[in-house]
Amino acid sequence: MNRQFVPLDVPWQNNCSFGVIDTTTGAMAKLPGNGEIRGVLLTVDGKVLVRRASGISVLDSSFTPLVEAAEPAEFDGLHVLAYQV
Repeated sequence: MNRQFVPLDVPWQNNCSFGVIDTTTGAMAKLPGNGEIRGVLLTVDGKVLVRRASGISVLDSSFTPLVEAAEPAEFDGLHVLAYQV
């Protein structure tokens, strides 16, 4: 059976929780990186974008880091909709 993951976005909690749930086990997936996760985006090509205070990480489908980038200050507070390499 293939593992499937879904993003967890719980904005009604006071501290906002973000992460990724393994739908086959119900467990939170461990995402590499340091700092509080501010958002997660799963792309159609299997990549995972993780937004933290320190910037954005692009992971492959097995959560191996591909690239990390600092986020411009003017993007703070905006939603991540896509990425371009």
